[in-house]
Amino acid sequence: MQALRRVGLCLLPVHQSRMRKNFKPVVTRNSQTEFESWIRSHPLPAAGSTGPKQRHVKSVEEDDIPKPCHQYEYEWSATETVVRHCIDQFSSSTWLPTASGFQALGSSGKVLCQIDIPAVMLTTDDKMRTPEDLLLHMPNAVRSQHLIALLVADAAAIGVWKNGTLLRHRVLTGYTVRKQQGKAQLAYQRQGGGGRSVGARIRKRETRRLFQAFSDTLVEWQEDIAECRYLYHSGVTRVWNEVWACQRPAPPVARDDERWRKVPISIRRPRFKVLEHVAHRLSHGCVRTILQAKAAFAACPQLLSKKILRGLSSFHPENLTTSPLTDPSFAAPWNHKEGNATPLGWGSKGGTRPANPRIPPRAASRGRSHGRTSTSYMAGLIPYPYRQDADFRYLTGINQDGVAVIESSESAQSGWYRLFVPGGNAQAEQWTGSKLNVEAALDQFGADEAHPMAEMDRHLQAPLSSASQILCSQERDLLREVKTLRSAVDAGRVRQLSPILHDIRWRKSQAEMALAERSVSVAASAMRRCMEMSHGGVLEHQLAATFEYECKMAGASCMSYPQVVAGGPDACTIHYSRNDKRVQDGELVLMDAGCELQGYCSDITRAWPVSGTYSKAQRLVYDVVQDVHRRCVEECVVGGTLRAIHQLSIQLLSEGLADLRIFGLLPPAEIAREPYRLVYPHSVGHWLGMDTHDTSTIRHDRLLQDGVIMAIEPGLYIPDEPRFGDFAGIGIRIEDDVAISASGPRILSRDVPSDPLEIERLIGSRRPL
Repeated sequence: MQALRRVGLCLLPVHQSRMRKNFKPVVTRNSQTEFESWIRSHPLPAAGSTGPKQRHVKSVEEDDIPKPCHQYEYEWSATETVVRHCIDQFSSSTWLPTASGFQALGSSGKVLCQIDIPAVMLTTDDKMRTPEDLLLHMPNAVRSQHLIALLVADAAAIGVWKNGTLLRHRVLTGYTVRKQQGKAQLAYQRQGGGGRSVGARIRKRETRRLFQAFSDTLVEWQEDIAECRYLYHSGVTRVWNEVWACQRPAPPVARDDERWRKVPISIRRPRFKVLEHVAHRLSHGCVRTILQAKAAFAACPQLLSKKILRGLSSFHPENLTTSPLTDPSFAAPWNHKEGNATPLGWGSKGGTRPANPRIPPRAASRGRSHGRTSTSYMAGLIPYPYRQDADFRYLTGINQDGVAVIESSESAQSGWYRLFVPGGNAQAEQWTGSKLNVEAALDQFGADEAHPMAEMDRHLQAPLSSASQILCSQERDLLREVKTLRSAVDAGRVRQLSPILHDIRWRKSQAEMALAERSVSVAASAMRRCMEMSHGGVLEHQLAATFEYECKMAGASCMSYPQVVAGGPDACTIHYSRNDKRVQDGELVLMDAGCELQGYCSDITRAWPVSGTYSKAQRLVYDVVQDVHRRCVEECVVGGTLRAIHQLSIQLLSEGLADLRIFGLLPPAEIAREPYRLVYPHSVGHWLGMDTHDTSTIRHDRLLQDGVIMAIEPGLYIPDEPRFGDFAGIGIRIEDDVAISASGPRILSRDVPSDPLEIERLIGSRRPL
């Protein structure tokens, strides 16, 4: 593993592979014959192998794919060969479906191989759960002819491909809209009367001509379209509606044709080159084998295990009972005494932990807080409450602004770790309190060196010039004040750190899970107390104050986010935050609140009648949301995806809306196309951890794994309009914090009831506010 023993420098916390630059995957495009020839000379690694030692390479030939990362691209015609080869190589692995193909998981749950199937070969068949299923149902002669149609308000590109060859294409343009006026122009087109100006009349006429020309093209190509297996389209619904509105003649393919597929690429300007690029993406797949990289990282000693990343594996939940959580003097981690739990769950001061296989070697960085010098003030000299950056706190435990941390690993066994702290200012400390100084940085956080912040630029010059990799949060304050780092950014040598860190933070360790469960438990007890204290005429801010009081008395440091306490029709406002009205008898109150305890957030939502009884209409809507919530939680299992759960929530809510006739006699399938967005405008869930919407770079089609925590929150928000009758103004959301485990989903917020009968029994059971 010589490649791992290169000098690397990284700014801000890093926990991920260093192979991104030194081992840049090389993509080769292979037909079936070329692929078969290639795999004979480049066999995939056997399970458990760490592979041969690799020399450091800056460039490679196309057929010389370096380890530890194999990546190759293949044409649709080679799909069967690729799939069979991967099945043979990873025969002992567990295969699970993904949004674009399949993944092979090892015994430890690590991803060993990923196959992305060409879009033209994908199917919506629910039986395709393994690669063997794909081979079993794959026809001997796949019709690979397909149509690609790209459409925006003032341009269009359309083409037909057969077996990878372009049969025909057409690009259409029109002088239709001015910049950022697309939707307004389409709305104006449907208005009666003449234009207010010559230019407006021209745009109106040209817009209609473009859509008619697009429709005429479909009619002209109808024989080829009839032979297409899939019809791929790109463009917003409002633009496509103009195509279907054409009358002379109407398009030859129905808008609900089962062959229509959405192009999985954002298209801003349809051109011929863009059309070719989309066709290539749709007809090619990719195979990635990353077993060697994972195995090599786990086998290496952890450079930072004797430094500040300590205690995660030695944390004991019982430490929570001895921590002075409510003592303001323990707000900063360096004040914690021996045996106390800190945001990282450290054990005794100076303790170490064994190498964590989730943390790769050469984790050559720590970060700086997001607001090192630019404190925000609400008025005069009164600052806003400070909250540490989650990535920074995760890896350091430092809960103070104005700190930077730099690490460099010169080999897998050696490196250095430097802390930069604010310079001493006796006058400032008289007003705001003492700050982390050089002595505390060396003593409490195990830094090899500690320096004043003003010297950071000087100490960066030598490491930056010799580093093979630089990772940074690219925070504006940091880049503005550290000239050396800014020069490296300008030279293109600095990479964004957040995606790497988020991949690590996404799965929680046992220590993190214990802290998260404690945070959720405190929030659940507080919300239960709010239900008990509810009564007709209660003020929204009284319920908010009760929740905050209960949480802070139980050890929470602050709220996870501004509380939502919305009574009556205000419950239909997703992020309502005024909390200044009185909730009357007969109205629902929707509370969305959570607390932050030792760095970990909770997020819970319930809706209940302050008078103690749901009305008939309220109960009908609540039952729909509760059933969807239950079904979605059941799908929170290892191997599932948040995107699939969201699609399930749309389907189930659409069925419920059809039963309630919220949209008249529209069937569920029609409601699920577009109308549901009016009453369900958000996603069904999000990741949860040290931020309420945690690890934002993790995609929703990522396979769920053991240790992930997510919030599941389906809801219905029916506008307060006469056309909705008795359902008007009803807003209901049920949100629980769910932990993914091998044995199934665990609802961490189960202590606060969601069953309507249990809620009715609980409301008003204690004296009112």
